[in-house]
Amino acid sequence: MQRTLVAETRLTVGSDAVYALEDIPAALPSGARADVTVVRRWDAGRIGDTTVRVLGVDPRTFPHAAFRDPALPGPALPELMRRLAGSPRSAGVLAGLTVPDGTPLEIRGTTRALELTGAEHLPGKSSGYPLLVVHADLLDELVPPARAELWVRGDPDDRAALLGALDLPVSPVAVAEDVQARGVYGAITHTFAFLAAVSVSCGVVAVLALVLYLDARSRARRGAYVLLRRLGVGPVRHWWATLVEVGALLGAALLFGLLLAGAVVAPTAAGYDVNPGTAPDALLDPPWGLAAGLTAAVTVVAVLASLLAQRTVSRADPEEVLRDTR
Repeated sequence: MQRTLVAETRLTVGSDAVYALEDIPAALPSGARADVTVVRRWDAGRIGDTTVRVLGVDPRTFPHAAFRDPALPGPALPELMRRLAGSPRSAGVLAGLTVPDGTPLEIRGTTRALELTGAEHLPGKSSGYPLLVVHADLLDELVPPARAELWVRGDPDDRAALLGALDLPVSPVAVAEDVQARGVYGAITHTFAFLAAVSVSCGVVAVLALVLYLDARSRARRGAYVLLRRLGVGPVRHWWATLVEVGALLGAALLFGLLLAGAVVAPTAAGYDVNPGTAPDALLDPPWGLAAGLTAAVTVVAVLASLLAQRTVSRADPEEVLRDTR
């Protein structure tokens, strides 16, 4: 759910942060990173009888500075930008509206026929109006006074340092973190963060229960270990046996938990989009990283627990163990 809210916010804003430029620079200073681009915006274009918002972009830098989640459907942003770069005066990418190819774009009485490519999601598309992305040179040709914006990817500290280095006259238009924080769905993400903390607490309780289990069986394990040593079973083989016992228990619990989570999430995935009126829909990926982390944690716990159990039985005095008949 957190990923969906982040994607919806950044897709609407367009990038991590958008700043208004008082003047359009001829070129960004040499200190600009690859994830910064200048975007021209015109909010009163028309295609047919529909008002569209028009963005004029640099196809070389726009894919790096604009937000695009790889899980979003449709062509990748670099592929769409290559089409604009190949036909800068006659190509466009349109989201939110389906029209016949060659339908002209009209801006302030000037029309231009475009070869349009449809896209389900484009960065900067807010609800209410379709979004048309064209080459910046085309928008400058049709409407020179288009509003200029600076789109920047990166965390707040990096953005502040970058803006100071570029020394451009800018004012903030939208910052994705602020938009998301002011949203009405923040409390839901905090709820899931609390549930994640509860899950971690349950894991700690499970580890403590495992320690208590091994401690409760330590007396019987010492007697068995002494007898096994008399039969020629060495410490390493006994430790491996303990590791298999503990590891099988933890591994079975982990596998059951992952399968149960998948069985619960699969039929309810569509309901995790708390704001269905805003694109995109719920974004869910198999949590391979989390599963790998849990597997590593279970492995470490099993190894440490079996080593602790082996150390306990190895320190036992065989004479005292054999005399203990209780």
